[in-house]
Amino acid sequence: MWLSACNNTGCLCTKWTTVATRLERHLSKRARTHFVQASLQGSKLLQEAEAWPDIPFFDAVYGKTEAVRVRQHVNPLKKELQVPLPPQDWAAIFPDTARPLIVDVGCGSGRFLMALSRKFQHHNLLGLDIRSKLMERANEWAKILELQNNVHFMMANATVSLESMLATYPGPLSLVTIQFPDPHFKTRHKKRRVVQPQLVYAIAGMMPRGGRVFLQSDVVEACADMHHMFRQHGRAEFKVDLSGCPISEETLLNHLDRSASVSAPSADISAPRCAAFNEPGSEAAAAQTSSSADADAESDAGILENSHVDSAAAQHAKEDSSEAALSGIYSAKTEWEPDEDAGCEPAEMPIEWLDANPLGVPTEREVHTLQDGGRIYRSLFIRI
Repeated sequence: MWLSACNNTGCLCTKWTTVATRLERHLSKRARTHFVQASLQGSKLLQEAEAWPDIPFFDAVYGKTEAVRVRQHVNPLKKELQVPLPPQDWAAIFPDTARPLIVDVGCGSGRFLMALSRKFQHHNLLGLDIRSKLMERANEWAKILELQNNVHFMMANATVSLESMLATYPGPLSLVTIQFPDPHFKTRHKKRRVVQPQLVYAIAGMMPRGGRVFLQSDVVEACADMHHMFRQHGRAEFKVDLSGCPISEETLLNHLDRSASVSAPSADISAPRCAAFNEPGSEAAAAQTSSSADADAESDAGILENSHVDSAAAQHAKEDSSEAALSGIYSAKTEWEPDEDAGCEPAEMPIEWLDANPLGVPTEREVHTLQDGGRIYRSLFIRI
């Protein structure tokens, strides 16, 4: 949840910030969930922390665009978000479509991607999010900062549309980042998580050898679930990188195999999958997704209030009972039982997290969590 103050001068912004801070502390203790103040204070925090020294958001952007109010939790299973986007006219979006592409899934306000563009100046950067108002404002910010030639934002459900919309992109897919996604603690809401087998298959099929996938979250369960998705459904295509070496643009370009055409997912990926996961293209899966979206829509209005409260006890138990999580090794359990015939890995395996962000560019959530004394769980995969 994000608590934000308005941008208007001469208002009760100071009083609201004080109230928001107290509310944040109260809710964090009660629900054991991080609550973040964003908007004007978000960029000021990043500027004071010298997280993005090259992007003067606080001075250059605010006051030039209108404030945006968006729903924090959007149901990705809505019918309109389950329709794959058609291939895009990339020549109308990026002047040089031969450049490698970086995709930030769930980019939010887009500040991270705009800051990353200063470090990866020979890449095109694409931000995807299911909240259209945020994407419209992010594109306005990119124009103000003169980044529109290599930074663009689109409203899309990456889980469903990533493969179809990037099918016509001429350049290679060099990096995919998925950072601090909605954890969806409730068991019945876990199907809403962004990293599903369908997304893993899409990235594996489009990314050439040497490409990277970077995952991070301040919720150990959410990051462990993403990690295991790539380990179990992309085990023949990805390997874990525990080197901790920084990822520069030069390093990424040198290790990217542009000569070899991207092959289709291997036989291991196309092999029979675990029974708990439906085939993305099957009629049964489509019917189940549609019915789930209709059922979830009825309770969607109460997600913001109930998801943190209902999951507080479970989350509290997980944190207190897992000493391994505090030491950096977390034994995560997935929701499905291993199927030996399908070649699935055991449902429980240790994870060793990266200590530092290899990209060297933090997100707003990352800065706030670290300043608040929290921990970030990170994982990096290399396409092999």
